[in-house]
Amino acid sequence: MKWISCFLFFFVVIAQSYAESASDIIGKPRYWTSKSGQKIAAKFVSFEQDEVFLKTRQGEEIHIKLDKLSVEDQQLVRSTCSPDTSSVETSESSLGNTAPVFTIPSTPSKWDYHVTTNEMSDAVWVRASINSENTVNFQFPYEGGSRLSFNLLHLSKNLDTAYICIDNGQFVPDSVIIRFDDAPAIILQSSPPSDGSTDQLSLSDFERHIPELRNASVMKIQPTFYSEGSRIFTFDVSGLEWPF
Repeated sequence: MKWISCFLFFFVVIAQSYAESASDIIGKPRYWTSKSGQKIAAKFVSFEQDEVFLKTRQGEEIHIKLDKLSVEDQQLVRSTCSPDTSSVETSESSLGNTAPVFTIPSTPSKWDYHVTTNEMSDAVWVRASINSENTVNFQFPYEGGSRLSFNLLHLSKNLDTAYICIDNGQFVPDSVIIRFDDAPAIILQSSPPSDGSTDQLSLSDFERHIPELRNASVMKIQPTFYSEGSRIFTFDVSGLEWPF
């Protein structure tokens, strides 16, 4: 039940982000948030070459690198804009309503695949999830072994996101270290759900590392936990089929 609730929560969050993309980003001022938490009220103008162009209420035009925005604002821009044009797409396909061509693989692997259709928009989302090979032992009240799950979620042609869940414990929303096979480790920022849950974290900018994940046999993830410090979880990620 823990894993089901973990996915359902992010399902709701992503659905809300799509709703905002249709009603708030196009031609309307809104508050944009940077990774450091700074906010600015501005209207979306365009998205060109990884830069978001905004216009403030005073008419000042500003631009900011996409990866400097919060995870939620990055997802909002990507879900609304085509990756190869500066204009805002208002077609149904830009909101994820075109079903991706995906067949659940029959080749044995440690990955589980799920295809979900939004009954309100007919948007089809694909999730690949995998559990860690190892468990770790925490102190009271989380003794008994804790396992990590990694989840990859495809929402539209230019929007993938990743998050992790712990079945028994509390994350500290800090940087997360990830390593693919023997390659140098990478460090990603993480953020908790808006409801304050401590058993889930979204991984910022993970979509840039999907090619590495596809080619890897082993992935190691090192998050930080409340009162327990950092722990390492190992995943057998071989055989991932992710054609997006």
